Amino acid sequence: MQKIDSYLEYRDFLRDFYEDRKLTYRSFGAMVGMDASLLAKVMLKSRHISTSAIPVFAKAMGLSEKESEYFDCMVRFCKAKNASESRHFFERLLELKSGKASKLLRSQYDYFNSWRHAVIRALLEFYDFRGDYAELAKRLSPPITPREAKESIRLLSNLGLIRCNEEGRWVQTESAVTTGEAWNSVAINNFQKETIRLAMEGIDRHKRSEMDVSTVTMTLKKEDVRVLRAMIRDFRASVIRFVNDASDPQAVYHLNLQLMPMSRLPEEE
Repeated sequence: MQKIDSYLEYRDFLRDFYEDRKLTYRSFGAMVGMDASLLAKVMLKSRHISTSAIPVFAKAMGLSEKESEYFDCMVRFCKAKNASESRHFFERLLELKSGKASKLLRSQYDYFNSWRHAVIRALLEFYDFRGDYAELAKRLSPPITPREAKESIRLLSNLGLIRCNEEGRWVQTESAVTTGEAWNSVAINNFQKETIRLAMEGIDRHKRSEMDVSTVTMTLKKEDVRVLRAMIRDFRASVIRFVNDASDPQAVYHLNLQLMPMSRLPEEE
């Protein structure tokens, strides 16, 4: 069985503990004072354990103090009610993790924590960068510091997303950043907030001829929303196909697509 800090989903850890000890739902339930049918729902990820049950499970599984703290944080991360809570508990889990896998996960998470990493990687598709961090920093909009540019190059290199070729030029690799299921939403949520913030600031920073901004206020029923989301997905896919077929790029752009409710939905009333 893997060490507890290799998990991000506590129910995966419970399942592996259950299988490793060759338990039954009834015997495991007796250990933690939980009905076997409810425990089965927890293991199948249709239910969560209560916060008060966390120390009971930790004690029954013989976890150390540090392992118990990790288990507690893991449960709270999986039960988080909003993005802020998810981010708080995920970052705490990163602090409690150890080893090389932890460093890789931290680097993957950091990639999405700042817009500049993805932009610099995209920029290297056409920009001849050979170590002048001050010039690289000025290429971004808004500009960053040379130190930030250097940190991005180091992070991208550590993740295998860029490499320095034989001529001394930094170029993209074919690798991609992968995100595990348990923390994908946290990382992407951070990245999307960053790009939306930049778009807001960009309205005042860029000329109208360099961008396109439009807003439509509309009334919809639930089925209309599903149709619109499908239309947006199709449009996004067509944009990606167009960009992949284009050549000789000259700048890096962000395209943000948001469809947000601006009044309370029926089930909220």
